[in-house]
Amino acid sequence: MSSNTEHLMSPDSSQQTGLSSQLTTDSQQTTDNHSSDQTYDPDLDSDMDTDEDKTSTLTQLPLHQITKYLVFESELDKLFTFCSSCGSIITKSSKHTTGTMVSVTSTCQYGHTNTWYSQPFLRRMSAGNLLVSAAILLSGSTFTKIQQFANILHMPLLSESEFFRIQNTYLEPTINDYWTMHQTAILSVLSPLDLVLCGDARSDSPGHSAKYTSYTLMDSTTSLILDQQLLSLSMPEVDNSVAMEKVALDHALQFLTSSGMKIKTLATDRHTGVQSLMDKKYPEIKHQFDVWHVAKSIKKETPRKGSEKKMPLN
Repeated sequence: MSSNTEHLMSPDSSQQTGLSSQLTTDSQQTTDNHSSDQTYDPDLDSDMDTDEDKTSTLTQLPLHQITKYLVFESELDKLFTFCSSCGSIITKSSKHTTGTMVSVTSTCQYGHTNTWYSQPFLRRMSAGNLLVSAAILLSGSTFTKIQQFANILHMPLLSESEFFRIQNTYLEPTINDYWTMHQTAILSVLSPLDLVLCGDARSDSPGHSAKYTSYTLMDSTTSLILDQQLLSLSMPEVDNSVAMEKVALDHALQFLTSSGMKIKTLATDRHTGVQSLMDKKYPEIKHQFDVWHVAKSIKKETPRKGSEKKMPLN
């Protein structure tokens, strides 16, 4: 949605400052309530194995903030020349990779056997596999691209099935929980106000071939996202890809109104399905067209109209 929707109303700066301050306080209070839940901080998890690497304890940094390095195998081998227990020469060593983690088991001439791990563990899972999966998802990349990157470097990477297992088991639930917590704080702050919202959809492909569409509603005064709805073409209430924008907006408005939000004005593009929805189902909401979309339409139509041949007058 374009920022030109700010022409719909001129926000009171003092009101906006107060809203931002109150929202920050509410969010902090909600976060504090979750701070006692150790599932929100993997470093503090009570189920963590006792053999976890001590690096995070020594540095007092969360694992995701600890610096990681790209180490060549030839340089790693130099570290396993002498036994860490007695200092004698290592006579045998072997490596084993688990996704992005490598472990080295070495035996010295006096029979001491030691195993070194390149990463700490979280619930018997290497931290690097979890963090790499999170980095792929949060950066908007794809596993296929990162796998190609790793293959070119000849660098071990977790398997595709393991990536999706981590995504489905840990990452998506965590992101969803955090969004729900954040959204609850936003709605509690804005619920007493008459809202002026901006809405627009984004699909995975242009035209009539979209399979997924997400619809976002933003408060034009505070620029806060109030709701997002993701729809698939396979959903029973969706007739075709063009209708997904209308259905997604309907879901968003139903959620906000059922949450007690008072929507005064909504600015959207000129989607015909959206116009019909607002006229028939939400007549109490003032529906306006976004200035940016109107200007874009005029810019597109003007050259075409000017190039049309004028019909001779009779």
